Amino acid sequence: GAVLLGLLAEPMQAAFQAQEQMQYLAYNSVLDEVAQCCLGIVIAMLGFGALGLTAGSFGVAVVMLVLNVRWARPHVVVDIRLKVERARTVVHGSASYWAYGLFFMFYLWIDTMILSLLAGPETVAWYGVPTKLFTALMFVPVIVSTAWLPRLVSAFERQPADLAREATRPIVPVVILS
Repeated sequence: GAVLLGLLAEPMQAAFQAQEQMQYLAYNSVLDEVAQCCLGIVIAMLGFGALGLTAGSFGVAVVMLVLNVRWARPHVVVDIRLKVERARTVVHGSASYWAYGLFFMFYLWIDTMILSLLAGPETVAWYGVPTKLFTALMFVPVIVSTAWLPRLVSAFERQPADLAREATRPIVPVVILS
């Protein structure tokens, strides 16, 4: 349920990015991570276990979806009529992004699934700590890439050579921060 709600918020976040309303993406990322972390700690300390953590995650996802809808209303006009040709164009045009997203999720989590088959739950839990840390620390490159993507698209539309110049600007700080 929490993942489904997150997926429902993604089109609004894409609209914010397309309109360079990056503050809403930042609000979403910070509020979601802080809420998940703090609520998760409280739930774990109170001893509610996995079911409590799942319910907490769902609750945070509901709040984040409501906030995204509220933020999007002044910026986005929603047309819910299905236009088959337009949908086909969008699906075809976004296939490479879907492929990347699916591959990344598979690559990130397949080792945990294999480890769960080969070792006990304690080993998987210990292995989960660096994986969670990795995903939490990804906020730096994600924020930079999210903020820079509209500029890269605009640069490419002007002239492909502009894209190369524009793309080098965020690379140095990201490498240093990494």
